[in-house]
Amino acid sequence: MSAMHIAGQKLELNHNGHLARFDDWNKEIADGLAEKEGLTLTDCHWSVINYLRSYYAEFETSPSPRLVIQNIGDKLTMNAPCTRKTLKSLFPDGGCKQACRLAGLLPVTGHQLQFGQPCQRQRVLRVLLHCLLQGIACSRYIERRLLRIGKRNFCC
Repeated sequence: MSAMHIAGQKLELNHNGHLARFDDWNKEIADGLAEKEGLTLTDCHWSVINYLRSYYAEFETSPSPRLVIQNIGDKLTMNAPCTRKTLKSLFPDGGCKQACRLAGLLPVTGHQLQFGQPCQRQRVLRVLLHCLLQGIACSRYIERRLLRIGKRNFCC
């Protein structure tokens, strides 16, 4: 991990440039990170960033670009349908990955789960809800996710 001074605060960043802790984020830090990446944040940027943070706070995972487009696409483009290209034009250095970095989230890595959580049951329920919200209907996919969690440390 590396440290960086942004908005008068010393912050820890991981090797990809993401904040090490979700709670260290504030709007001044987002502005500072955006400035370092050569980006000026507008209302459209803030709509995406605020949505990402609220989704992450509820589900402890980053939403897919598809979910971002479905839920706040009408705020980003008034006359035309919102697409991934719209997100890429707002965040030219990686689309949702850059948006997650500016929002203070962990990098988008699919639906990875971490072992060693105190209660894996809550984690399983969050993953199932996340899959349902994103329209992942494949039962094999869900089975693989549950098998990755494993039977160990599963509290009932």
